[in-house]
Amino acid sequence: MTVKVTFKAQVYPTENPYKVAICIRNMIDQNYKVGRREAIENYEIKNPLNLKELETRFPDCEITVQNDVDEIVKKRNIENENGKSKTITENISVSGNQYLLRAFHSYIRREEIIDTAYSALSDGLSHDRKKVKFYLNKQVAYAKRVNFPADVEALGSVSVQIEADSEEKIEKIIDWVTPPTKNGVPLYEKRIEDIFD
Repeated sequence: MTVKVTFKAQVYPTENPYKVAICIRNMIDQNYKVGRREAIENYEIKNPLNLKELETRFPDCEITVQNDVDEIVKKRNIENENGKSKTITENISVSGNQYLLRAFHSYIRREEIIDTAYSALSDGLSHDRKKVKFYLNKQVAYAKRVNFPADVEALGSVSVQIEADSEEKIEKIIDWVTPPTKNGVPLYEKRIEDIFD
């Protein structure tokens, strides 16, 4: 394992699974186009986390997807047809390597929150310093923005976990995502392709 990055969110019974999937897709793909609001509300959109599409879009990311969003929608439709209320809470996630962080890297620069992101990543560093876990607000992620919630959110957050087989690799990822700044401006920028030379 070099680096494994996972974006994960729970889909609660009251949530549209496609909207939650869009939150994750937005955090890994800054060029993703959501589509018409009515189509999303009526579950008439293409699965934002379709594995084949993600593999084509990100050939260097080694992507895996947990729980197909289309299957979650089918389960809920069967529940509705059988007169049952929506009770299923499902997890959906996308995992890949360090390249899955490119959009997140770009967003925190666009929003000029590198120092805030550094705090979130540092606070989420595990004791063995080989893992980082932090959370992103779902609603803000839906709008292709980044917000680190101060507390547990009612409908959950998007969790982001970065794992590596060494402390040094985690430090390099954190340094690439959130380099030191002066007055909010990075003192240097590295290319992700160069951080593991």
